[in-house]
This record gives sequence, structure tokens and C-alpha cells, in this order.
Amino acid sequence: MRVRDIMRKDYIWFNGGDSFAHVLSRLAQNDVSSAPVFHEGKFVGVLSADEMVRKFSHRDFSNLWRKNRPTPIERMKQMVALEFAKKPRRTLLPDQKLESVLPALAASSEGIPVVEGKKMVGMVRPNDVVKFLLSEVAKDAHKREIGLLPGAKGEAKSMAALSDSAAILGSASSASSMDTAIDKLLSLVKSEREVKVEDAASRLGLPRVTVERMGQTLSRHHLMKMEYPLFSGARMRMIDNDKK
Repeated sequence: MRVRDIMRKDYIWFNGGDSFAHVLSRLAQNDVSSAPVFHEGKFVGVLSADEMVRKFSHRDFSNLWRKNRPTPIERMKQMVALEFAKKPRRTLLPDQKLESVLPALAASSEGIPVVEGKKMVGMVRPNDVVKFLLSEVAKDAHKREIGLLPGAKGEAKSMAALSDSAAILGSASSASSMDTAIDKLLSLVKSEREVKVEDAASRLGLPRVTVERMGQTLSRHHLMKMEYPLFSGARMRMIDNDKK
């Protein structure tokens, strides 16, 4: 598993000239405390809540806090994202092995940029590692449920699920084929944000009942939501806080 396999390519970011109010609003809306900053199309650094606090506690602001109670809002309103951007302490490479970067992610409360050449191509947050591990647990649970691994919950249920999955599972590589199918389903839902089960089945070339079972497993592990609207077919929806 490489960094590119878990990095997010869709993340919030700021232009260097974005206003202080815009920065605050976007951070709050997305419930994140850091984001990359680009200036004239180039990645220049990461804006973080920690850096904002340090900026406002600097001696340049000390007199303003007293003169403009309760906060020096007039000066703050003049500030832009570029003033808070700081060169990251470290970056990651797309082809680095995941296990080699875990210590850096464990020590970081913020996202770490993924850089290829001089271009930022993605970002990894500690939560992305949690999501990856959770998806591995979900895939293991699903394979056990359908009888691909020891410990299936029931022979009748396993045989039915195996029959549903016959179109995509090979003999020697059936477990890895199921892993790939679940990964593709997760990727599709992440991309579309919301997709009907029947549409996902058609696009992935899988039986509808197989896609629904996979979706139910992923829903139980909080990687997506399965919904059953009254007047339409079952659908899968990405959890709202994933796109950050």
C-alpha cells in the first residue's frame, strides 16, 4: 500500500489573496483546522489554526488587542490567506510505502501535503489512515459473511451470497477479487457522493444484490450510508464529513 492509495485529491484549499473572513468560514464549514495555500498557481504552504493563533499572539498584535477591544478585528479583516501560510515541516511522496509514513502521520494533527516534483498532488490526514484501516476491516467482515474466509455467520447465507458473487469471483483469487470490487464501489461512491445501487451495479458490472450487500457492510462500518427512500430504489451516499 502506497501513499497515493490513500491520499485525497479533493480537499479544501485557499488562494493566497483569500480574505480572513473567507478563511474562517471555509475552515468552519468543513470542520478542519488546516488547508494548503496556493499563490499564482503554485503551492506555497499550509494554513493552520495553530499558525493563526501564533500570528495573533505576536507582539505586533499586542497593542491592538488593548486598543480594539474585544478583538483587533479591523486589522484582522485586512489579512489574507498568504499571511498565514507556512512551509510544511515535511511532505510525502506518492510512492512512499504507507507503513514508512505512519510515524509522521501519528505525530501530525494536521494534513501532510503529497508532492510530486514541485507540484502538490494530494493530501493525507491521520483520518485517512483510519478510513483505510476501517475499509480493510469491512472487507474482511464481508468476505467472512459470504464464506470466502473461515468464520462465516451461516452456511445458507454464505451460499446465497457466493452465488450472487459468482460473476466476479475467480477460484484462486476470489478473496482479492472481492477486495478489488469493494475498493471500486467505495471509489465510485466517493466520486459521485451519491449513487443508486442499480446504477452502481451497472457501472461496475456486478449483480445488484452483491453491490447492495457490499454497501450494507460498508455502511455498518461507517464508510458510507445506505438509504432506502420510500419511492425510489436503494442508494449509497458518502458520509458528509469525508470531503475535506
